[in-house]
Amino acid sequence: MNHLLLIDASGFVHRAYHAGAKRYRSDGLPTWAIEGFLGLMWRLLGAAAADAPTHVAAVFDAPGKTFRHELFSGYKTNRPARAAELSAQMPFMRHAAEAMGIAQIERKGYEADDLLATLAARAVKAGMRATIVSSDKDMLQLVAAGKVEIVDPVAHARLTEADVRSSRKFGVAPGRVPEVQALAGDAVDNIPGIAGIGLKTAAALIRNFQDVEGVVKAARGRSPILSAGQRRVLKDALPDLQLYRKLATLRRNVPLRLDLETLRVRPIERAHLNDFLKVLEASGRAESILGLDPQLARAVEPDPLPLAWWRRELEKPGQQPPDEPQAGFYKRRLVRGGPWVGGRIWREPETDFITEKPSGRDILQCEVGDRRSDPLAEWPRLCSHPIPEAEYRHRTATAKWTKDYAPHEPEARPDQPINWNRMPL
Repeated sequence: MNHLLLIDASGFVHRAYHAGAKRYRSDGLPTWAIEGFLGLMWRLLGAAAADAPTHVAAVFDAPGKTFRHELFSGYKTNRPARAAELSAQMPFMRHAAEAMGIAQIERKGYEADDLLATLAARAVKAGMRATIVSSDKDMLQLVAAGKVEIVDPVAHARLTEADVRSSRKFGVAPGRVPEVQALAGDAVDNIPGIAGIGLKTAAALIRNFQDVEGVVKAARGRSPILSAGQRRVLKDALPDLQLYRKLATLRRNVPLRLDLETLRVRPIERAHLNDFLKVLEASGRAESILGLDPQLARAVEPDPLPLAWWRRELEKPGQQPPDEPQAGFYKRRLVRGGPWVGGRIWREPETDFITEKPSGRDILQCEVGDRRSDPLAEWPRLCSHPIPEAEYRHRTATAKWTKDYAPHEPEARPDQPINWNRMPL
């Protein structure tokens, strides 16, 4: 089955803008959001490869107002204007997607959410499966078992219909999500909702009465399920609720003049990517932007002790350690004059956050004492003290035993220097 990967590019842009350290080109153009966006897209494509998308598109919000502003003048008026430094970088975001071989889609008068909904609906109609990568909760109304799934890149979770129905999300079937949003409102989009009705109450009402029309009918019929206060605010609220539902409902029929075949996955041309990085004056940071460090991410090896040769070689006298961390067993002191603690560096298969399956890459991991550490930061302290695995196991077991049964021993307090004056003879 063909698989369409749809990326909420506008959401990625905002994540990159707010997460990155500020950088500027020599002419003053801000570039940190562009670089962050490029890195996010690169990592997403690497993770998505395990789920084998055959088609992919990055969907952007077009500038200007949408049909929802015409329906409701207060729509999204609570949002601050886009920062000037972000606006200056927006044109480059499309170029970044192009450099990654990804088609870019936007349409004036519609939000990216509507385009994502429309493309997902088209994919299903064409017999394809669709995965939408977005943290926007509005996307949950599109979930359809085996057809449309949502991946939240912030929560690192694939959301299914069971998740939407759970109390952690909306508590109703995906198709009923706009009904709940109409009643409860949406502070992010400035949809008012009904005063005094929160998400849980709204979900319970929709589960009982199916839709906003049913809720209002029950309020007018003095249903005992509703309190007197709820009946009072709901009995005349049908016109407002129908408007709020229309605002919350994603369009699945946006007129887009494109063939899904134009969204076929294209290979990334490294020359194109290099040219784009040159424009950003970021060629020297390519590896850090794209996470290309071969020691931190490379093909998974079936060897249960990868790079075991390194441990044997470095134990030979006179060997110089390389600049990059190597898998093996080591020891170091946490403080000057403190006891030695065991350390190890190893590789773990990377799990694709979309499929929860191995992505075909592995990630370097490090542990010093009983805590996880950054292998790059620890390497200068570990590399000069390689030890056999047996010694590492012995040191680890000893440290655990002393913490539990001999707290006065130096090994129980590895973060403190040894006080030789108090050591027992």
